[in-house]
Amino acid sequence: MVFDIIVIGGSLGSLEALQQIMAKLSADLPAAVFVVIHTAPDRWSQLPEVLSEYGSMAASAAVHGELIQKGHVYVAPSDNHLSLQGEYLRVVRGPRENGHRPAVDVLFRSAAREFGPRVIGVVMSGQLDCGTAGILAIRARGGLTIVQDPNEATVADMPRSVLEHTPVDHLLPAAQIGILLAELAGTETPERARLSLVASHDRDGSETDDGGLSRLLSRLRRVFPLDSLAAEEQHATEDALWAAIRALQESESRARRMAERSERSLAPRFLEQAEAMKQHTGAIRRMLLSDRILPRNEEEAAAGIER
Repeated sequence: MVFDIIVIGGSLGSLEALQQIMAKLSADLPAAVFVVIHTAPDRWSQLPEVLSEYGSMAASAAVHGELIQKGHVYVAPSDNHLSLQGEYLRVVRGPRENGHRPAVDVLFRSAAREFGPRVIGVVMSGQLDCGTAGILAIRARGGLTIVQDPNEATVADMPRSVLEHTPVDHLLPAAQIGILLAELAGTETPERARLSLVASHDRDGSETDDGGLSRLLSRLRRVFPLDSLAAEEQHATEDALWAAIRALQESESRARRMAERSERSLAPRFLEQAEAMKQHTGAIRRMLLSDRILPRNEEEAAAGIER
């Protein structure tokens, strides 16, 4: 049994770290790499193109039902969860987790369930507690865990949350994470990992649903429910505002069409309505874009990375 499944998760501030990691991985890496970075739901992420430029491994947006291939990077598409099912990818919308779709924990849990000790999980820069439950699942099934050094991370919440709730195998800056992944990929999993997988079976010999993870998750929900709940509420508000923008844009287009088709005396009235819709759309859009806890750099914006 070898390490051949690498799952990486992050959010705001993780792009630079991910680029450093990718720069250390070769095109013939004897492992498949899966990436979930929180991306805006209303735009197509350019993250696969960005990652391909910084490394020799080919990167692409994950496709539902796609066969997993080693030496390839699969990126969760915008507004869809990425998970693993057997030797295939599963890409579905599903409910948000921690206010995000795609969500890091969805990928991590599925990797732990399907591949156990073959998995290496990496958590990078990002806000709140995303990735903590996923790392716990990977650890419970005997996988290896790596966390970006919070002192180096642009946003230290995600790495710190993991470190506060479980030991990890490696705590490293991003560049060294890439070097370590290159060294570990394709190597034999340690005996500790295999024993951990055996321990995740219950006394009756049937595999438990999460290797004891449910008890840990209950503890996590008691530890930081307020941050996650606030994030959920904020995302619900943002979703409603984006929906309002789309409705206003449709109304503006309809009013402009009416202005073109109506009598000359009525055209100014429809144009006035269209301009009003345009102003409302601009006001809501400015509010959404200015309501960022931390600014994104240009590369993160191009890749569609959320906070």
